[in-house]
Amino acid sequence: MKDPVPARVVLSDANVLYSRVLRDYLLYAATRQLISIAWSQSILDEMTEHLQANIDGFTPDSGALLVRLMNTHFPYALTQVVDETLERVAGAELPDEGDRHVLAAAVESGADVLCTSNLKDFPETIVDQYGFVVQHPDELLVGLIRSCPTEMLAVHRASCLGDEAPRSDRLIDCGSAPPGRCAPGRRRDGRPAGRRSGLTRPSNVAAPPHDRLTR
Repeated sequence: MKDPVPARVVLSDANVLYSRVLRDYLLYAATRQLISIAWSQSILDEMTEHLQANIDGFTPDSGALLVRLMNTHFPYALTQVVDETLERVAGAELPDEGDRHVLAAAVESGADVLCTSNLKDFPETIVDQYGFVVQHPDELLVGLIRSCPTEMLAVHRASCLGDEAPRSDRLIDCGSAPPGRCAPGRRRDGRPAGRRSGLTRPSNVAAPPHDRLTR
C-alpha cells in the first residue's frame, strides 16, 4: 500500500457509493470536513441502477430519494461535466470505455483522489497527466484513520453504531412497511440486504420521519 496522500477532493466511483457501509463512511467523513466529496449524475445513475438490480425492494423511487437526499445534504458534490472536459479526456486510452465518464468527472471536480474499487481500470500512466491519484476505498480510509484518528472514530460510531443517527439500512427498507416500521430488505438471490442498502444522512441534519421516506 502506498503512503496515503492528503485527501482533499474525493471523487467517488459508483462501485464505492453502491456499498451502504462505504457510502456512510465517506459521507460522514465529508460532514466532518475530512474530505470534500464529489460525484456526477452519471455516477449516481450507475449506483442506483445496480442497487435496483441487486437489492430486492430497492425501487426507482428508492433510488430517486437516495440521490435527492445525497444532493440535498451535499449540494457541492454534484459535478456537471462540460464539453471541454470531455474533449480533454477523449484521448485517454482506458481499459474500459465505460469508465470515461468517471475520469471526466474526476477532472471536472478538481479531484485529488479518485476513489474506486476498480484500480485496474484507471492505470497510473493514464491518470497521472490529470493531476490526481487513484485509491481503493480501503486505502483512502486507512489514510484518513492515520491522519485523523479521533475524527474517524466518530465517523465509525456514527456509521456503524448509530451514535448520531439511525443507520441508513434502517431507513431505505421502509418501502413496504407501515410508517415508522422498517421491513428488512433482501437481495435478488434471497440473502438479506443488510447494510448494502439505505439512505445516508449526515450527522448534522435532522433525521427525516420515516413516513416521509416511504413516499
